[in-house]
Amino acid sequence: MQNIVIYAFTFLYCCSTSLSSAEISPCAKWSPHGKTVAGNGLVGDTLTQLATPRGIFIMKRMNTLYIADSGNYRVQMLPLSQSSSLATTVVFDVREPSKIYVDDDENGPTIYISVFIGNRVEKWTKEASKGIQLGDECRSCFGIAVDKEKNVYMSELDREDVLKWSPQTNLTKVVAGQTDQRGTTDKYLSSPHGLYFDRNSDTLYIADSGNNRIQKWKKDALSGNQVAGSNTSTPSADTGSLDEPEGVWVDELTKIVYVADTMNNRIIRWLPNTSVGDIIAGGEGMNQRAK
Repeated sequence: MQNIVIYAFTFLYCCSTSLSSAEISPCAKWSPHGKTVAGNGLVGDTLTQLATPRGIFIMKRMNTLYIADSGNYRVQMLPLSQSSSLATTVVFDVREPSKIYVDDDENGPTIYISVFIGNRVEKWTKEASKGIQLGDECRSCFGIAVDKEKNVYMSELDREDVLKWSPQTNLTKVVAGQTDQRGTTDKYLSSPHGLYFDRNSDTLYIADSGNNRIQKWKKDALSGNQVAGSNTSTPSADTGSLDEPEGVWVDELTKIVYVADTMNNRIIRWLPNTSVGDIIAGGEGMNQRAK
């Protein structure tokens, strides 16, 4: 029986108590054991079950977890302050949603969803019964991020680029990578997956999965800078390498990068200007699962 759950790993202690400015202390030590916060371990479509969840987003102000419950064609919302695992469906009838971003708008949370099979991004306002497609086609759409001006960034996995949609023009343009061209130099991407936009520095972080690295692209830049992964783009299980990373999150004060290192089945933390990361959750290589 396939186990379908979402784990949370907590840090045990940190070297600094001044966490009001940083999201997480740079030297936090993490528990080796995860705690189930969503799903009951069985595939299903009840409010306590999930089916192939592909993306999560935490709205910090409301301490709420949103889940792209891909196999059930829905997005689930779960308050983390409650002990109950009973979720609420806030988006429905979206075929296999991949990643989500929840923006805290004046009129309530607005949910942006990348629809991989549907080649598009949808925007769902609070209590909407239908989503609105943003801009043009987004081929094999996967990663999604939003900046302060409500521009939406979306990765085209099969076209090797990242698009930016403008709410002022309803048009999209390429802002990272070379369309339909893959390569290993800094101007290229290969199967770009997860995205994170640093609103403090106007910088886009990209999980450049096919190149086994994380790239940082400044606003209007023509090429990126590598911030995690080996210089050779070769996949490996050692802590100086990545293997097809699919997710990235950044502490906007410390610039520490957290990576979902997919084929190594781990979450790895990468401090600025370092050549190796440290594992904070999961295994140390292929088939080494989270505890």
